[in-house]
Amino acid sequence: LEKYLPDASQIQSATVQKKGLDDCKAVLEAHFGRSLSNGFDTTTDKWHRVLTSTSKNNYDTKGAYRFFYGIDDNALMCSYRIMGENECHTWTENVAQVKKVINPHEQAINAQQLLINREKAEINSIAKVWTEKARGEIAAKIYSLLPQATGNEPYIVNKKMVCVGDMKRLEDGSVIIPLYGEGKLRNLQSISPNGEKRYMAGAKKENSYFYFASENCNFKNPQFVFLAEGVATAESVFWGAELTLQRHFQDLPKQDFIVIACLDCNGLGKIADIVAQKYPNAQKIIAADNDAGTYDKMAARNEKPRNAGLDEANKIQAKYPDFQIALPPTRLNEKGEKLNTDWNDILVDAISKQDKNPHKTLISSLSNLVKRENTVIKQEELHNNTVASKKLK
Repeated sequence: LEKYLPDASQIQSATVQKKGLDDCKAVLEAHFGRSLSNGFDTTTDKWHRVLTSTSKNNYDTKGAYRFFYGIDDNALMCSYRIMGENECHTWTENVAQVKKVINPHEQAINAQQLLINREKAEINSIAKVWTEKARGEIAAKIYSLLPQATGNEPYIVNKKMVCVGDMKRLEDGSVIIPLYGEGKLRNLQSISPNGEKRYMAGAKKENSYFYFASENCNFKNPQFVFLAEGVATAESVFWGAELTLQRHFQDLPKQDFIVIACLDCNGLGKIADIVAQKYPNAQKIIAADNDAGTYDKMAARNEKPRNAGLDEANKIQAKYPDFQIALPPTRLNEKGEKLNTDWNDILVDAISKQDKNPHKTLISSLSNLVKRENTVIKQEELHNNTVASKKLK
């Protein structure tokens, strides 16, 4: 059978030039804007968090990276991103591959490894679904055992929050936020006294949310739906929406609206898809974050600048023209540099300046968006369809 084999000079393994981990480290340091000399964890299949040069209060804007092996060529790869931004980048150790005739034996081994990798991916996908389900049940059990938040927790006090809704607390003062999806509690978000946010490991975060609702909210068909990123922002928008609707709809005693906290700008678009399908008749307003500070810093580093909060809101509006955007004004620091701003930042600033009407900026913005002609409430229908709403403290 020798005459059927390729010439011995042609039997070579594919030549692959590889980059070392030092190259990956340099790429990550350039992207995150800080040195990783004191902490460069190369453990695979695990997200590693790092602070970035643009981090606000050391927790709001973090970077993360994860090493893994490619399915097709088993090459070491690394995904990395800035939390809160939609774009994810990938580094690979392979520089280039020179395709030549491969030894049949090695070709068989590569095919077998490819099959193993694909089977692993399928098993991992199935395991993830079961794990998320089991962890969701555990999250619900833990949540039921925790005491109610009192409103004196450091995060709630610092964010000037009044409504704690269904939030719980830990002994150290951390706030526990129940996250819902598909009609059930499936994850928990913890916010420490210094504002660091964590999620329950293994539980599902994608398409999860927290919400505030008016006392007479018709959850099947609300008149207004507001979307925000973080929980504190959503709470600020809740009171701003309450005051705005009281001003414009004084003759309608039963206000009917819900404010959904989508957790970050990545979740904003996914929750918007659900809202667009579930509430086609509601008036929908995005209380977007204004990440002008990050935009300027990226531009200064000669990177493609992005205002993640506004960009995501614009994408949603392009996809669903009936969504409107309420964007907070840009704040400046002492040096005149732009700061990232959400509606809670506007509220906290106003309260710190002892403004007697701290919600006025948000009310002014929402007043330009709410439409009287689209809001016709039949009180009898509202009464019949209203389900048990959250009791807001």
